[in-house]
Amino acid sequence: MTELTKQGNRWQLAGAFDRFSLMSIWPQLKALPTGADVTLDLEKLGRVDSAGLAGLVQLRIKAEQQQVALSFENVPPQLCHMAHLFHVDVLLALPDLNTSKIENN
Repeated sequence: MTELTKQGNRWQLAGAFDRFSLMSIWPQLKALPTGADVTLDLEKLGRVDSAGLAGLVQLRIKAEQQQVALSFENVPPQLCHMAHLFHVDVLLALPDLNTSKIENN
């Protein structure tokens, strides 16, 4: 089961983030606060497939459209690898595998 915990502008995504869970969690995930910075902690993220990666890309696009500074923390290495393979690591501002925090200001 995928869970999104929100504590102010600090959010944590936990569990699998894949084609089976994306649609159920998307309404909560896309509810970005207007004009605020959001940090999404991915430390407790489990399995991520290409649909989950696409969800993060859509979230990044939505954040930019709403002028929300979205940053990711504790990005799992497998997610960084997949983003690199799909050539969206720059769009998501994902770090090298040697770092654990990324930001988009």
